[in-house]
Amino acid sequence: MGEIDTFAAYYNARVKAMKSELLPQSQVEELLDRDDLDFMTSQLLTSPYKVDMAESLTLYSGTDAIEDAVSRNMVKTFQKLLGIAQGEFKELVNTFLARWDLVAVKALLRNRHHGLDLETGRHSLVPGPKMSMALVSSFAAKDSMEDLVAALASWNGELCGCLRGQLAAYRDTRSIAVLETALDNAYFVGNVRKLGQSDDPDRQFLRKALQMEIDRINLRTLFQLREAEVSTEEILSRMLPMGTLPPRLLKDMGDAGAPERAIELLGPTMYARLVEGMYSYMQTGRFSPFERMFERLVMGWLIRHARAQAFGVSVLMTYAWLKYNEVMNLRMIALGEARHLPRGRVREEIFYA
Repeated sequence: MGEIDTFAAYYNARVKAMKSELLPQSQVEELLDRDDLDFMTSQLLTSPYKVDMAESLTLYSGTDAIEDAVSRNMVKTFQKLLGIAQGEFKELVNTFLARWDLVAVKALLRNRHHGLDLETGRHSLVPGPKMSMALVSSFAAKDSMEDLVAALASWNGELCGCLRGQLAAYRDTRSIAVLETALDNAYFVGNVRKLGQSDDPDRQFLRKALQMEIDRINLRTLFQLREAEVSTEEILSRMLPMGTLPPRLLKDMGDAGAPERAIELLGPTMYARLVEGMYSYMQTGRFSPFERMFERLVMGWLIRHARAQAFGVSVLMTYAWLKYNEVMNLRMIALGEARHLPRGRVREEIFYA
């Protein structure tokens, strides 16, 4: 067996061991049904989250402690995944996990855009593999968008350097989309182009996953702008390149008279299962359930490929998504209990792989 095969087997065994520590669906369901933050805290203190839960309880209480604990644990998990990777494989792992640094950066930008201080906006902030909770708190304390952008660009120029050149446009338009689009171009489009048309199956797989994320962003933009009665030409100018959905289809969706017709055009694509979720969005005006449904589709795709491929980046990507999904489930349950949201509302955004 060659050196690469030996490392792949070792890495796969480590990831499988970590995957075995994910909470069973029955336990998550019990946390949702009990609707009791004290019970949830006690359960996490006897789970793989116990060390982080104990540490968080020295700083916070209730929902804040739970959110801090599970987020802290996720950061440690992603750092561990990166730490045990080697060589070119490590570069792919780093590229993939940076997706969650992007999520963290966007949350910080949105909070600053809306003028939320750290305490007021804490529940919407999340960490990433290189964005610890301490860094999140430091960045969230910045007094202006200019100061935040400068700090982010200094922290990670590859991901956030693009924000500097968009500050003038942001000041002129007061649109957070200007900054988010720059980030999406830098991360998703930039990495799809960097990965190129390689024969390496790991690079191909990661490239496809990033292209699917571009499709998600484009669909959200398309339907939001349609609702605002923006012209098709303007909608197409906002689309990110390099996704799997062809420009012609996106144009047809923009031109479709009724929103239902636009949704139906997804039927022949790999996103046919999202049609029902889009109808729900049109009825409620809430896009988050659709995005959770998109995440389910991505995780299903990852799981199928990981089962067919014993080694490779798909195994790592599947576990990382499952871990992220578990943390998001726990955060939503805790926040729902704190805000006394109907359990049906919380349950519709919970997903079990």
